[in-house]
Amino acid sequence: MKKVLQKKSKKATYTGLLIFIVLVVAIVPTLINEYSEMKIQHTKQVSTESMTMTKDEIYKLERQQRELANQYEENHEWLYDEIKDVAPLIEFGYDFMYDHPEYDKLKITYPKTTYKIDGKNVTFISNEGKIIRAHTQEGWENVQVK
Repeated sequence: MKKVLQKKSKKATYTGLLIFIVLVVAIVPTLINEYSEMKIQHTKQVSTESMTMTKDEIYKLERQQRELANQYEENHEWLYDEIKDVAPLIEFGYDFMYDHPEYDKLKITYPKTTYKIDGKNVTFISNEGKIIRAHTQEGWENVQVK
């Protein structure tokens, strides 16, 4: 009877240990990602940049933003989300030019965020830009975009 109880006790111990190991394996990547985010957030710098762009250049900028996000999908999931979520907002300028074919260039002010990650600066558009001027064959004109 005593041996049966000892076997059950060992089995329960191994089961408990296995559950503990599974929990640790599941939680550790999340903790590492959170620590990484906290450490990198201290390097955050926000700036604004005005850019004169054609429709094609706006498209390329949006594509570059998505490609940059993909570089951080595995190791810095929070950064991947931050970069990727803004990429569609860049398309607003593209859509505006599509709806207004009389414009061949736009001057857009974009907010940019820079983080220092692994010794290098990572800079990306961090919100929807504001269109401040548009160019036609007659020259530049101020525009009010809502």
